[in-house]
Amino acid sequence: MELPLKEHSNFETYHCPAKRDFNFNIPSNHSEKNRSGNARKERLASLLEQLLEKTGARGGMLLFLESNNIESIRLGKIQSGLQLTSRQKQLLAAGTPFMQGQIYLHPVYLREHLSGAICININKKTWKTLHEDLVEAYALLVARNIEITNKKKTFSGRDHLLQGKKNELEKIQQYNQNLLSIITHDLTSPLNAVSGYLEMIEKCLADKQARHKLEEYYKHIQMGVSDVFEMLKQLNEVVNLRKGSLTLNNERFDANSIVQKVGELLRATAENKEVKLQIHPAESPAFIEADAVKFKRIIYNLISNAIKYTPGRQHIFVSLKECADTVKIQIKDEGKGITKDKIEAIFEPFTKFDSGEKDLFSHGLGLYISSYLVKLMDGSISVESKPGKGSTFVLAMPRTGRAYQNKSA
Repeated sequence: MELPLKEHSNFETYHCPAKRDFNFNIPSNHSEKNRSGNARKERLASLLEQLLEKTGARGGMLLFLESNNIESIRLGKIQSGLQLTSRQKQLLAAGTPFMQGQIYLHPVYLREHLSGAICININKKTWKTLHEDLVEAYALLVARNIEITNKKKTFSGRDHLLQGKKNELEKIQQYNQNLLSIITHDLTSPLNAVSGYLEMIEKCLADKQARHKLEEYYKHIQMGVSDVFEMLKQLNEVVNLRKGSLTLNNERFDANSIVQKVGELLRATAENKEVKLQIHPAESPAFIEADAVKFKRIIYNLISNAIKYTPGRQHIFVSLKECADTVKIQIKDEGKGITKDKIEAIFEPFTKFDSGEKDLFSHGLGLYISSYLVKLMDGSISVESKPGKGSTFVLAMPRTGRAYQNKSA
């Protein structure tokens, strides 16, 4: 028979559980010789141990509702399989302690909501009202301890979030520094060259016999201006990618045609390095649905990179193959290759590799832009490489019908 031990307000004024038929977690044995678990469990067990010592109780439990996800604790001599009647549960929900045989139960409230109960196996002969007050005080300590732990978890989560924001800001700062480096160094180099050739033109105009050199200087200036425009174009593309303002104008076209056109465009560059560029189209039209202009830029970046990193008298093989859902374009070179630890960074912005030749105008944005555009068009790009054996890039684009037209970034 349960016996309420103190006068309390009507239990309807308390915040009871949504379901009166709530259940407690089953406690495990938590003796002196077996104190495993997290820090919160250790602190709660220490509070229960202090209470048992001060009240002279034989044993006790800290029970918590299953919904709280807090492990219950048992110390000393007390039966773990405590069965409560509906009336007893109502008393706990109302904040009323009671006696069940030799077991004294006191509710634990957290922010005016029932969180659990303290149960101690008492000696009725030595039990006093002062002991009830002690149990009530320890119920408040237990609730306070749980609240502090919860707040620490919240703050820890916020610290983790702030650290993530800090890391993100550091990446943005590094990104901005790299952009500034391009503007101050990479763009300055070709402009200085242009300025130098303009001075030489001025001297040629004064010396009528040196006018035959004007054509040579004109070509150099044209190349320098072209390099500047190419850098500005890529920087503008990167800005648009990060803003998410790129728009795709998808259309149905034969990938064979564009790959062959890009190959012919870069063939002279390859021949100047004594690199043999071979294009092997698919046996039948390889129709894909994508933005033709951006697809052409991707192919241009991949083949031009292969030429850059392939030494003279070596080969580059470009082949197309139709698969079930995709058209695969493979660019295989016989260049220096890439080490395994650097492959992961190859599609990151501002990543540069030693091409073995003087390359003032490489700023590590081509593959980054290409990989972003590929993903935007529902495609994929991968690379396999071994140092000294060359690299193989595989571009897989969805066949007609898989991509959507006029898709925005």
